[in-house]
Amino acid sequence: EPFNIQPLNNIYPYGKGTRGVVIRLPQIQYPSSHGNNELENRKYQLVFLLTRFDVPITKMDMDISSHAVNAVGLYPGNSYTVKLVYVTEGGQNGVVAMGNFQTAPEIPSGPTRFFHLKSKSTTDVQFTWKEPLRMHVNHIMGLSGYVAELHQASEGGACLDEVLESVEGMMYSVHFNELEPFTRYCVRLYPVNAKGRALKKDIQRSDQFVRTYPEVPKSSPEIRHIQPHFKSVLVAWKPALNVFGNQIQYIIQYRLRNQEKWEEIYEPGYSYAKTVRKVFTKELGEYEIRLAIENESGRGPYTKIYHFINKPPVRNISMCVTPAGKLMVKWIYGGSGKYGVIASKVNVLLKRTVLASENVDVGWTSVPDVPASRGPIFVSIEWKKDFTIFFLPERHQIGNYPKGRHCIPDMPNNIKTANVDATSFTLEWTPPTNQFGHIKHYIVSVANSKSGETVHEDSKLSDTSVTVKGLENQTAYTVHVQAVSEFGNGEVATYWLKTLALSDQEKI
Repeated sequence: EPFNIQPLNNIYPYGKGTRGVVIRLPQIQYPSSHGNNELENRKYQLVFLLTRFDVPITKMDMDISSHAVNAVGLYPGNSYTVKLVYVTEGGQNGVVAMGNFQTAPEIPSGPTRFFHLKSKSTTDVQFTWKEPLRMHVNHIMGLSGYVAELHQASEGGACLDEVLESVEGMMYSVHFNELEPFTRYCVRLYPVNAKGRALKKDIQRSDQFVRTYPEVPKSSPEIRHIQPHFKSVLVAWKPALNVFGNQIQYIIQYRLRNQEKWEEIYEPGYSYAKTVRKVFTKELGEYEIRLAIENESGRGPYTKIYHFINKPPVRNISMCVTPAGKLMVKWIYGGSGKYGVIASKVNVLLKRTVLASENVDVGWTSVPDVPASRGPIFVSIEWKKDFTIFFLPERHQIGNYPKGRHCIPDMPNNIKTANVDATSFTLEWTPPTNQFGHIKHYIVSVANSKSGETVHEDSKLSDTSVTVKGLENQTAYTVHVQAVSEFGNGEVATYWLKTLALSDQEKI
């Protein structure tokens, strides 16, 4: 019966694209409508359904005399079922023929999701991602993979055209290795389907830029200057060479000598950063100090260990001019080492004298060949410890050299008692080492050590001995002796003694 034609899988596409298809209709003998009103009023349609949902997408009225129909407005890359159906005025319908086809896929039109850096080191980087939104792959049921390209990147943030390496496949991460340290790269990711890969203009907004980590520093800074102060030290250094990174900093480690734990402070190490730092120590004493530089990849080697004493090794500087016009300098040393004297006029170096004395009080030191000039002369004492420390701890001025303050005699030497009993004693000494002129006489004073009362004084002794009588027995006394020259009273020598008890004297 013409009304009971069974559906046939005999509709097939003659040609198809991404959003359209040309359907070739089957050669079907349609029922004759002569004398039959129902057949005369029968209408024919092509119905397109998405196969996976069995949902009609579009319908097309058609002439049964046509052999091919061009259908447009379809979705790319999807499977369709097409049916040739008839509909009567009475509402009856039926399928005359049917077939299946799939539209061609379109290339993806958007980037992947969550494309980001997972890890990096000095020579490799790894990125991960998730598939693009469905709207960017044009309703395609699945992608065939991805193409990940590695490019060099400019410092200005541009992805250069040259492709250094390309990886393709169905993957959700990519790993590039054997890269250059501290180099800027760009990774570009293309989604790919059967039609091709996405266009550059559609995905380049998701390009990922990365800079590999720099190598660990291979050199250390060069310490140029260490200047101790009271409970602090000023450290100056020369920057380490060929150190790269975005997080460079210097490491200053210090500790009391013979202690195990290092204290550590940090100083930024960028090109514009200062290369000097004042370090505050908690205690006085002899310290060890060393430096290193580090970046985001690690810490480089340390310098050798330097030593310093964070208290002035030189104090109480005195200066004078001898009758012959020589400049003399004296100080009290504060540690073993080598000393030197620097004489200058404002910032002009006049003379540097290096002394080889170690572990001794150097006393008065002549600074030879200092040019005589009007105006003040400045003198500084330098000190070296194990040839690792050099600094100028103290600076003094002598006015209008060579007419400055004249030198006065040193204190007398070798003071001793020649005789002592219950009520008297005899004291002897030798002249000062540095007399700086003619010794006119000596001044001797004796005071009770407990009360401080002066019990005897000779202001013009010409000899180098004195006998003091009328003292109390078994009593402590303090004796001061100083030489006097034409330039003034010299330095004072102090001597302590105690008279004998009466019983001791009787025994003698």
